Amino acid sequence: MAVRQITTRLAIDGEQEYKKQLAAVNRELGNLGAEMKLVDAQFKGQANSAETLRAKNSLLQQSVEQQTVKVESLKEALEEAKQAYTENDARTDSYRRQLLSAETALAKLNSELNENEKLLKEAEDSADGCAKSIDGYGKAVKEAADETGTLPGPLGDIQTALKGLRNE
Repeated sequence: MAVRQITTRLAIDGEQEYKKQLAAVNRELGNLGAEMKLVDAQFKGQANSAETLRAKNSLLQQSVEQQTVKVESLKEALEEAKQAYTENDARTDSYRRQLLSAETALAKLNSELNENEKLLKEAEDSADGCAKSIDGYGKAVKEAADETGTLPGPLGDIQTALKGLRNE
């Protein structure tokens, strides 16, 4: 009977440690969720700006890491529950459901992270394209100004006269 009592006690101690660890992970996920809401509020109207997307990307990566820790912890707890109890025990089923929910949440976070990374790449590429376009426009304006520096024929004569008046 003492052996059974020790086994039960070990299972309970492990379960308490698991619950502490899971509570810490859930608190961190809650904090990251609150930070995401703050980013959304700070960048309202600029949802697809590169700065907003970078901030979201960082928070999503941290959330994925925390959710992965949660999934791994639940996998361990499920295996321990299978050994301490039985495969069909209510406690084992509870861990199984929690694991499935955590894996679903992780899949959603990964999907959201992938979408955010795609939008971030598009925003960065768009910014690069815009910068190249502005450079090209500046060169075209300079070339046009150089070409119109000396007008042919009578227009050139008027231009020379105007320059002379400006210098006087």
